[in-house]
Amino acid sequence: MSNYRKLLAQESPEMQTRVEKRVEQASIKLALS
Repeated sequence: MSNYRKLLAQESPEMQTRVEKRVEQASIKLALS
């Protein structure tokens, strides 16, 4: 997970937000299933 965080830190802020939203939605779907 730390590698993932490092990659995120290198991305532009807007990409970061987009990725975080996608990850959030994915974990919500997992939690619901």
